[in-house]
Amino acid sequence: MHHQLLQRMNLEDNCTDEQTQICQRIKELMAEDKSGYIRRCRVCGRELPLGYSFNVCEKCFRAEQ
Repeated sequence: MHHQLLQRMNLEDNCTDEQTQICQRIKELMAEDKSGYIRRCRVCGRELPLGYSFNVCEKCFRAEQ
């Protein structure tokens, strides 16, 4: 939206340094260890889908029943 506003006003976008810093920070975050925030099944350790609300995967849950 910022870029569109600048284009409509015929102004030059001078935020390349800021964009470069943001891109660098994103790359750093992506390179970090993800084990701290990726949820895993408490029984088998399988990675759980994003937004999954249970601590046990479907396969382990069915096996427990």
